[in-house]
Amino acid sequence: MTARRWLIVNADDFGLTAGVSRGIARAHRHGIVTSTSLMVDAPGAAAAARLAREHPGLDVGLHADARPDERDWSGALARQLERFRELMGRGPTHLDSHHDVHRD
Repeated sequence: MTARRWLIVNADDFGLTAGVSRGIARAHRHGIVTSTSLMVDAPGAAAAARLAREHPGLDVGLHADARPDERDWSGALARQLERFRELMGRGPTHLDSHHDVHRD
C-alpha cells in the first residue's frame, strides 16, 4: 500500500544554479520538499537532472519559462517539454510556470 501525501511542498527553480539545486535536494533529504520544478533552459539544468536521479522520491515537474524572443508560447512549451524528457528520461510529474509567464 502506498502512503498518501497530505501536503506537497514544491520548490521552484531547480537547475537555476548549482546552489539552488543542492539546497532543494538537501531540503528533500530532510523531509521538507516533496517535489521540485526544473528550469530546463537554466545553466544548471543538466546537473540538476543528475541530482534528481540520486533522489528517486523527489517528484520533478517542468518549471516553464519564456524568453523575451519567444513569441510562440505553445512552441516554447513544446520545446521545453522535449528538453525535459531529454534531461530526465521521462515526462514531468507536473507543470508550472516561472513568474506567471503563462498569463502572457
